[in-house]
Amino acid sequence: MSDMMIFFIVYLFSIYLLISYDPVRSGKTTIVLIGILAIIISVSYSNGWFIINKIESDAIALWIIFFCIRVCLSIGSCLSKRNLRKKNLPFKPELFPKRHRDLQRLKKFLETANIIGLDGKWGMGKTFLLSQLQNEEDISQNYYIIEISVLTCKVDQLIPVLFHELDKVLKKDGILSLQSESVNALFDSQKDFRSIINFFLDKNEGAAESLKKFKIQLGNMRKDLIIIYEDLDRIDDDKIIKQILAINERLSNSHIKIIYQYDYSRMASLGIDINYLEKYIPYSMKLTELDFLEIVVMVLCELKVDTHILSADDLKISSSQNQDLLEKIQMEQSYFHESPMSKMLEEVSYTPRNIRLWIEEIISMISGYDFYKNSDNKKLLIRLLYLKHILPDCYIKISSLFRIYNELKYSKSNCLNKYYLSDIIKEQNFEQDRNEFLSYGENRKIMSILDFLGYQQIIIFPNNCSEMKKHLIEQKNEEYNLKLDRIYHNIISAGNHPETNRETIIKKIKREVLTKDLIEEQYQAWEEILGKSFYLNERIDGYTTINYFGHSYFEDVLDASHLVPFTPDEECKLLNLFNEKRREKNLLTWDYFRVVRYASLQKDKVFSLVMRQIANLKVVGNFLSEDYFTDFMSVFIRACVRLGYLERSYYDISIWKDDKKERYSYILLRIDQRVKDIRKRVDLSNHQKTEMTFENICKACKVLNESIRHTNPIKYNPININFSYSPDDDFKNFLERKKNLSTDADEKKQLQDDIFAAREKDLLNWDQVIQLLSEK
Repeated sequence: MSDMMIFFIVYLFSIYLLISYDPVRSGKTTIVLIGILAIIISVSYSNGWFIINKIESDAIALWIIFFCIRVCLSIGSCLSKRNLRKKNLPFKPELFPKRHRDLQRLKKFLETANIIGLDGKWGMGKTFLLSQLQNEEDISQNYYIIEISVLTCKVDQLIPVLFHELDKVLKKDGILSLQSESVNALFDSQKDFRSIINFFLDKNEGAAESLKKFKIQLGNMRKDLIIIYEDLDRIDDDKIIKQILAINERLSNSHIKIIYQYDYSRMASLGIDINYLEKYIPYSMKLTELDFLEIVVMVLCELKVDTHILSADDLKISSSQNQDLLEKIQMEQSYFHESPMSKMLEEVSYTPRNIRLWIEEIISMISGYDFYKNSDNKKLLIRLLYLKHILPDCYIKISSLFRIYNELKYSKSNCLNKYYLSDIIKEQNFEQDRNEFLSYGENRKIMSILDFLGYQQIIIFPNNCSEMKKHLIEQKNEEYNLKLDRIYHNIISAGNHPETNRETIIKKIKREVLTKDLIEEQYQAWEEILGKSFYLNERIDGYTTINYFGHSYFEDVLDASHLVPFTPDEECKLLNLFNEKRREKNLLTWDYFRVVRYASLQKDKVFSLVMRQIANLKVVGNFLSEDYFTDFMSVFIRACVRLGYLERSYYDISIWKDDKKERYSYILLRIDQRVKDIRKRVDLSNHQKTEMTFENICKACKVLNESIRHTNPIKYNPININFSYSPDDDFKNFLERKKNLSTDADEKKQLQDDIFAAREKDLLNWDQVIQLLSEK
């Protein structure tokens, strides 16, 4: 070769080394190379082997400039990485307590074993555990780490990727390995510049010899080496897996550790059983199972979630911890002697990954939509997203349905039609067919999904429930299921409105009608929203009308208040508007009872208003035989017991009276006597508003008694009434104040005023008021 050719071969080789090796991290090799190049040039020049011409001197100058730039870039890179590490130090996710023990066990294995298998399902935290291993101080000081993800490179390139990474580690340690080029060439399909270098260095060793020498050079590094394979089981070709296992088995030694991540059940499905793995992975370590609540608490702490937004109690899905789900399970068992939903929840498979994704999406939805900050809506959001992330097979079944309850129906043998569960239970042969009904796996799945999501599938009617009452219960049940459909569809497809037509229009009424003070202004806004007629079947702002057939708008608005609750002030405004604008506002007619039966009479302010209205109305007929009058009296009696205008003992006596006329007359008499007794025992001279309410209650009792006076007796079994009394906390606080009360007259008056104020806010009933105002 000519002198010029030798010069440029050496020159190009040195450029290659500068590109391949970091001159700062591989300092020893760089210094040696520079020394060798300097010696060659100086010896060649002094012996006159060749004379450096201008081209060569320019080339050497460029090399020196390039070398300086490379050194500066390397130093800058080191400093920036160092600063970045410092910047990222504060965020360091914590391990679960059980994972701390897994980590310590893994470190013990590294001391004794060369190849370790980390067995766990996808999402169980294998990668996170190994990232924590790398952050351990003793590991980072004593080991270089190579991570190979089978999902980020082509399967046929896994082995070349491994040796490319090993080559980088050698360069990082400052070792110039001639064998690395041979090994890379054996597996690399790109044989351009590297092949030229191999030609000049005459590297024609066999694969086994090259691998052996390469392994020795890896053992000469300042640190030992850990090679981590992520998700080995995700390679579908078992031949590739076996090749990886075989090469790494030969590569491993006391200085080169191999860690595989995999799920054994998946490996077995690929045909790689425990007997085969035992040879190549002698030490296998299974990740410890984590408790659901343990994962939830750790994720919430890590995400620093405000407990007012989302707490661990909100995320309790287990039937033993969730009363709603427990009631659904008990209902399933009562009808079918088993619970498909309970079995579904018992067999659920969760991991830290899918629980984290579940919680993150819940937080994202709550943060983006105020609608889901409401506790009831939040509960529905949590359950649907639980299906999405923890039970994806169930979620797929409903994710494309617009109305889940209407479209997800049950099948029966030898029948093409689909049915609601309530219809199937009503059938005469249900007792004989129920075991066969649940033998259909699809039916079990549908029941589990609908019950878990909170749909009302089975309607339970009270004893002796009238047909009208049944119809109203069915309508409310249908409305509730429609409400769930809208909310769930909004979660699945954010562009859909999360509220039913009735909810939307009632909110519009609350916003545009009940915020006004004058009756005329309210009615004008009411007409603009609903129209003058009670019975028009129209659309409002793109939503269908809120009323059912044969109902008035006022009736339906109050009936739907369970969907969008009214405050006492809003309800009073609506009742005043209704009474002022009804056709016969001075008469006690059927339309009044049909609307007022939905009023929240247990609220003191609403009760007082209704009593005032009834007290000033004239009786025009007999309502005793009408269902809506019975419904009103049921609500009225319940409110009187709740507010203290009727003693419970008298109510208990009244239920034994079969004659409805006699029963109602007895109750109205006792209410009138109770009010008069309170007026005698409590000084109301400074409380004219309460005095007026008592007068109105007595007058209203007379009006109601007159409306039933001339009716024929009928057999009647009274509706069971559930009573809810005032909380004891407020009563106990007043008792404590009374106990510590001084003789100061102003302080006594303040206590009385506070007691009456608490009474008006429904915090005390009249029995409690009497006890507090008594001298004892």
